[in-house]
Amino acid sequence: MFALPDLLRQTNRILQLTTPLGADTLAAECLRGEESVSRPYELTVTALSGDAAIPPALRGNVERFMRQVDWGMLARESKGLFNKAIGAFVDGIDSWVVRAVAGRAQVREIIGELQAIQKSAPKMIDDAFAELKKLHAKMMGHQLPGNTAAVAGTSSRVTGRAAGETAQAASREATAAARTERRLLERKNRDMKTGRAQTNSTTTSSKKAGEKKKQNWLSGIPAEHITDYHVKRKHINFRKANNGGRLIEEHSIPHSGLDHLWSNKTSLAKPFVVGETKSSIFDSLTLIAALPADLKEKFEALRADEAANPTPNGQPNTFDNAGRDALAGKRVGVGSSEEHELAVRGGVNPPGKDKHGQPTGLATQMSHEWIWTRLPNENLTPAGRELRTQLRRVRLNANSDFPFTYPYKRWITIVTGRQLNKHRQSGGATHEVQIILDLPENLLKE
Repeated sequence: MFALPDLLRQTNRILQLTTPLGADTLAAECLRGEESVSRPYELTVTALSGDAAIPPALRGNVERFMRQVDWGMLARESKGLFNKAIGAFVDGIDSWVVRAVAGRAQVREIIGELQAIQKSAPKMIDDAFAELKKLHAKMMGHQLPGNTAAVAGTSSRVTGRAAGETAQAASREATAAARTERRLLERKNRDMKTGRAQTNSTTTSSKKAGEKKKQNWLSGIPAEHITDYHVKRKHINFRKANNGGRLIEEHSIPHSGLDHLWSNKTSLAKPFVVGETKSSIFDSLTLIAALPADLKEKFEALRADEAANPTPNGQPNTFDNAGRDALAGKRVGVGSSEEHELAVRGGVNPPGKDKHGQPTGLATQMSHEWIWTRLPNENLTPAGRELRTQLRRVRLNANSDFPFTYPYKRWITIVTGRQLNKHRQSGGATHEVQIILDLPENLLKE
């Protein structure tokens, strides 16, 4: 081993590096530090050496490092970084400039939601690290490879007996895996409504025989499926609170009642969203009339273009109109005038009837009274049952002089043929909606 030239000796450098290899085996060239949200800080040292054969000791002991991970420290640092980031963001939006532009009420609502996220973040971080710790423990249960030197030194010691035991163990694991896979497939087949796939079959035809049949567009299920997955992607804090917490799939059975109920713990004022999806041309036309004038004008222009280029059966061609993409995914507040009330009422089921005109004895669809009446018939999660509890208190206050507000928002989502076409062309990977109408609280009371 030879020393570095005098120019690269540690004593001649601002940055000095101490390692078990000696003072001048390595000379620090650069120190880079990185820190970001949801990640621990990282320091990287770039070093120079005049030794072409750095000893294996420098490579470190990977297994020892992995077994000594301090999960508590990582979780604490992550919480600290998250709190610091949220605190800085709250301070920023609470400035007088933001309040002047966005309005005090809106700023207070945003700050409330951020503080709710900040309050629930420690548990979420702990849960995330608990899952990582389980995965780490599972990984550490397998033998880790050593460095190349260690492998070279021990590979010659593997005996025929050890190799035979390894092969037997692999065979046992393969047999157990095959048995488990067969049981899972049999269980899946029992849940299928159509034909049963053979447990030992791998052909395309036999697999398709066991697939669940998708509902057609007229059933409304494909549109509701698109809405559920769109909301899940766009609002990561939302959780499904009806249908047993399950999202609507393309093969789900049509139902009457609430299309969607989501809980949102990060919203203190409105911790729930009640949703209805509309996909018929008539409903879409009627509801579009409730939009602001500029958006209404744009949709009317789209409709005129679609009517001028109809489908083979003479219907407006919404399926291929790429102009709809520019207006897709927007959530728009609806006004509270009598004109808006009439437009929204024209797009939902009237009092006492369903969408087929059959008698129901219920209030107007999506009205506060209708929601209260439908909730007992829903398969609610614990969060959904909490909405019923809160609504009982609201109804008591409604009959008194105490001020009250409903603990939910109401969204009517429009899904057109354009979104359905994109969903099909993507093989079910794309979930876009045309527009979401956000109803004010004083609209559709009953």
